Amino acid sequence: MKIDPKRIKRVLVIGLSCLGDMLLASAALWNLRLYLKEAHFTLWVGPRALGAVEGDPLWDEVVPYDRQGEYAGLRGRAKAIRRMREGRYDLIVDLRSTLMPLLSGARFAPLWGFKGVFAPQGVHEAERNIAAVASLGVPIAVRRLRFYVPQSSRDAADRLIGPALKGRPLVVLNPSGSIPEKRWPVERFSGLGLLEEMFHTIASPPMAYLFFVIGTVLLIFEFFTAGVGIAGFVGAVLTIFGCYGFSALPTRPGAIALLVLAMIAFAIDVQVGIPRLW
Repeated sequence: MKIDPKRIKRVLVIGLSCLGDMLLASAALWNLRLYLKEAHFTLWVGPRALGAVEGDPLWDEVVPYDRQGEYAGLRGRAKAIRRMREGRYDLIVDLRSTLMPLLSGARFAPLWGFKGVFAPQGVHEAERNIAAVASLGVPIAVRRLRFYVPQSSRDAADRLIGPALKGRPLVVLNPSGSIPEKRWPVERFSGLGLLEEMFHTIASPPMAYLFFVIGTVLLIFEFFTAGVGIAGFVGAVLTIFGCYGFSALPTRPGAIALLVLAMIAFAIDVQVGIPRLW
């Protein structure tokens, strides 16, 4: 079905209940809004996703749509259809893929559910939504997802975590989901380089302590016994790795001091050849 923008003045989008699902549909809806710039857009959305769309200038009106409460069951669906007809919408896009828009009297009521019938297998859900809106004749101007954060929320986040970050970037990843089409593809991830992976391993607590202890023990043996320097070289490298791990980890100075004292006591034992009380 191709829509005619000249005949569309009022648009209703029936959204989803979960915040993540609304996010995956945001790019498609953004393109629809750009195509119908003069139309009035109303969004019905579930209570859990309400916070993600309230205040977003993409929508002229946001209405809570609780399918488990006010609009539950057959009576609730009938009430929703009545409200659709009262709204006199020219276009209704139902992200839930129900047949209710067909009973709404809207001039254009595409069956959004068919987006999955013709889409290739394994395509991400966001791309499937974009393909669905493109099938309406909507030109695709943007492909990135949209998540509106009001300035009040930005200010609250700055007060909460700003002092801890101190200008450093904060990245949060949630790559998985219960449906394969909603997961970020493995090939899209960038693996760590060999050097970065090595230092990432060193900066783990077990490896940092292991390297420091082995490194200092090798240095002690190299210092008090005759050798060609191999143990000393390996010990120095391992000690440096251990110190790097300590600098990257949250450590207690007192614990590090006790560890150094233990190594000094061990060096005394090696020197005199007689175990001490410690």
